[in-house]
Amino acid sequence: MIRNLRWAGVVLAVMLSWVASTATAQEYEIRLHRPLKVGQKYGVSTTAHLSRSMTITAEKGLFGGQNEEFSVELECVVTVLEIDDKGRETKVSMAISKCVKIKGENKKDLVPKDAVVVASQKGRKEQVFTIGEEPLGAEAQEALGSVVSLSKGGATDDEILGTKDRKKVGDRWNINAAAAAKNLETEMPGIQEKNITGTTTLEGVVKVGGIECLKIAAEMTIEIPPIEGEVAAAMPEGLKVSKSTVEMRCVGVFPVDASMDRLEESIDEKVTLITELSPDPDTPGMVMQTIAQSRQTTKVTPME
Repeated sequence: MIRNLRWAGVVLAVMLSWVASTATAQEYEIRLHRPLKVGQKYGVSTTAHLSRSMTITAEKGLFGGQNEEFSVELECVVTVLEIDDKGRETKVSMAISKCVKIKGENKKDLVPKDAVVVASQKGRKEQVFTIGEEPLGAEAQEALGSVVSLSKGGATDDEILGTKDRKKVGDRWNINAAAAAKNLETEMPGIQEKNITGTTTLEGVVKVGGIECLKIAAEMTIEIPPIEGEVAAAMPEGLKVSKSTVEMRCVGVFPVDASMDRLEESIDEKVTLITELSPDPDTPGMVMQTIAQSRQTTKVTPME
């Protein structure tokens, strides 16, 4: 009995110590948006893997399908040319040291080494890549568009994913679904706050190149509402979207010094689209499931 009581006393002491240390754990300011300046430079090394698959099933089972899969590797030095009113890039130049598309065993240089590509955001949807005055070809535009994302305006990451409260490691909070919906309403007509759920978590404190950083992860699920209006009217007769969802997980490594930009970032995204086609009552219907997945990892090197 005495031995058991002593053991219980040791456990209690350890637990009290843990509770005390948890209660006094350091709290950090959460700053995801790091405004940039025109003329600022930084190095980027990024890899993206993208896949798209479609399966078609009919009354008697699998009817057909197709798959596409490729990767993009980009290494460059970015110079900020233009920013919006919140310090986000709307136009940059990229001094390319590597820009490769990999599909199966084939590797293809999309941009000549040492070329300077200018990326600019035109309106809410269009992102354009040029060398000199010449736009890149469709394949290079698609590949670079999958790894380069310029500002389209709207709410910042802090306004959607962040919090004004200081947080400890392990703390989690809800995202601002209303702000997210407003940002997405152009690309997803009819999207509302109720269609979006998600949380952000301060996962840990890490060091990158000797710099103390916060590792922050955000997860979001978007249930896209039924397509209506002009878009629905333009769809083939008998075709309707029965379900469409977007699932995302983003992880960023942000220096505790909020004057510095993020150093690492990864984004995992899955888009699922299920459509039904019933041309007429006498023809068996078909169901088409399309899944697009992407994973992108990026490392950023600050430069003077």
